[in-house]
Amino acid sequence: MAVFTRRTAVFGAILGVSILAAVVMVIAQSSAVATGAANPAGDGVVLKITGISIPDDLKPVVSFTVTDAKGSPLSLADFDEGGLRFILAAIKTDPETQSTMYVNYVVNNVPGRDYRFGGQALKATLASAQQAGVDSTGTFSELGGGSFTYKFGTALPSDFDRSATHALGGYVTRNARAFVSNDVFYFVPSGGPVQVQRQIVTIEACNACHDNLAFHGGTRKDTRVCVLCHTPQTTDPETSNPVDFKVLIHKIHSGHNLPSVEEGTPYYIVGNSQNVFDFSGVRWPQDTRNCQTCHKGPQGDNFKTQPSARTCGSCHDNVNFTTGANHPGGPQPNSACKTCHTPDGPEFGLSVTGAHTIPTKSTQLRGVNFEIVSFTNTRPGESPTVVFNIKDNAGQPIAPSEMTSVGFVLSGPTTDYTSPPVVEAANNATPTGDGNYSYTFNAKIPADASGTYAVGIQGYIDTPLKDPSGNPVDINGPLAPARDVGFNRVAYGAVTDAVPMPRKQIVDINNCNKCHETLALHGGTRRNTEFCILCHNPMNTDIGKRTTAGGPLPPESIQFTRLIHKIHTGEEQSEKPYIIYGGAPANPGPIDLSEAQFPTDRRNCEKCHIPGGNLLSNMRKDVLPVTVKVGDTVFSSTPPIQNACTACHDSKPAIAHTQAQTVNGVESCLVCHNENREFPVSKAHAR
Repeated sequence: MAVFTRRTAVFGAILGVSILAAVVMVIAQSSAVATGAANPAGDGVVLKITGISIPDDLKPVVSFTVTDAKGSPLSLADFDEGGLRFILAAIKTDPETQSTMYVNYVVNNVPGRDYRFGGQALKATLASAQQAGVDSTGTFSELGGGSFTYKFGTALPSDFDRSATHALGGYVTRNARAFVSNDVFYFVPSGGPVQVQRQIVTIEACNACHDNLAFHGGTRKDTRVCVLCHTPQTTDPETSNPVDFKVLIHKIHSGHNLPSVEEGTPYYIVGNSQNVFDFSGVRWPQDTRNCQTCHKGPQGDNFKTQPSARTCGSCHDNVNFTTGANHPGGPQPNSACKTCHTPDGPEFGLSVTGAHTIPTKSTQLRGVNFEIVSFTNTRPGESPTVVFNIKDNAGQPIAPSEMTSVGFVLSGPTTDYTSPPVVEAANNATPTGDGNYSYTFNAKIPADASGTYAVGIQGYIDTPLKDPSGNPVDINGPLAPARDVGFNRVAYGAVTDAVPMPRKQIVDINNCNKCHETLALHGGTRRNTEFCILCHNPMNTDIGKRTTAGGPLPPESIQFTRLIHKIHTGEEQSEKPYIIYGGAPANPGPIDLSEAQFPTDRRNCEKCHIPGGNLLSNMRKDVLPVTVKVGDTVFSSTPPIQNACTACHDSKPAIAHTQAQTVNGVESCLVCHNENREFPVSKAHAR
């Protein structure tokens, strides 16, 4: 009987991808684990699989330890009922595609059942389907000191591949799933090091956006565990949709953009208790061609080295590789994919990376890089002057006249920007003879201005792109060019201050880009939150585009705090709809932002804010109320704390509470919600 421990095994890893919703899995309950009673141990739980042996009866025996967060041993009575489970799978190679996959040793036959969706009673597509799962019929033994064994109830096949890499996954929960731990142990039954691995993506990549991925009641927190059941063996009987991880995750993240969804067929999975999880409205917050966002594991290149109908068809789900429908290459077997779709090749060609070229990242673009050298003449009544330069990615100068569009936005004061910002084109800027250019505003700093003003630069070059044959590439319509956009730089000039005082920073664009990859709005030209707030200030609304579109009044504020909080609250908003008028200046229209899906816990304010940036104690005292007005008619004036908090906490009782604590525009929120008080923001948002 071979025994494998962490001391002797060489670890591999396993496919992991982010998941946005729980899907069905049948988990029987084992009477061998006692119901947890009063818990004398400390908080937390840590599962560590220390080894596995395969005896003559082929029912694996797992050795493991479980402790609290401080390392104190736990007993079986400390765990939730059914809260300790193990999964065993082997890596096998598909003979047709030569790609690897996990095959679980425990497979259940799950009957299809009636369910409801869209207000209708529906029948299951399949009478039954297979689903990989956990072993739940084995026996636990407590050895003392937090050490245990578990003998599987399922015997391995007599001909199981002893030379294959195996993955043993486990999860444990306690205190009604308040504490959860996952672990995975890799080994080769015949002995020796783990040679074949399958770590396509890492949980760290998932949590860059999801910030602690947890599904199936919070019991699965590590994608190394998830993939042991979400194998090609697993199908949803109600819809016949595969629940194979690569298919499931690709489809979830494509969601709204799936060809099938665009054509009117929703994408959903029927899960536990016949709950329907509809992913048709999911909008990934970046370009879905950014495969590397998730594929960060050692075998992350698998997406381009192992193309297959199942994997590629999960996003391109209007392609039928059997009939050839919507496939320029016609009917093709899996074994032929690599013939045309090589890993790498020219942009916009047939290679996997070429076909997934993002136009704004094309190497055919020169690159646009702005530098603001100086910002002067900023005293009251003066016309400010900006000295700047533009260079391409090779460091070569770009003249403003070469830009399709380049200009500046002037706004102030930095204590809190007020409307309207001044926007002027600068294509005719004057060369200074040293590689820089000078632009002087036509507008003047107001005579009664004070403090510090800011200037930001924006611009782009329209660049037609070509495929390997020299044909123009359609980007956003027939032969539309790609926008080569520069990152918005911001500079500050003293008006009455002794030295320029930059705007206080409370968010970080790098935090935004953990999910958005490259945050780019307004035709891709706004890419820096420091720049965004020049226009998205307390006095600005959507009145211009709303009026052009013939929308109803009063207008909606577009102040940054309110706008971003409400967008990210999205589907959790109490008061709907939340509509902003936006779009192209010549053809604006209503944009419903009521149903955005935030992929993490909204209480994690520092997902966007810099540390402490969300705390009331760090709010400047001279922040302005958010005002909505048309002409001289003021429709509303919301104090700054109330504006920030009720953009998320937007129920009528919450708004009434904030209003009751405000007298003559003076907010008393700090009395209870400052950090040294009974209900500080950090405590209210604690997870």
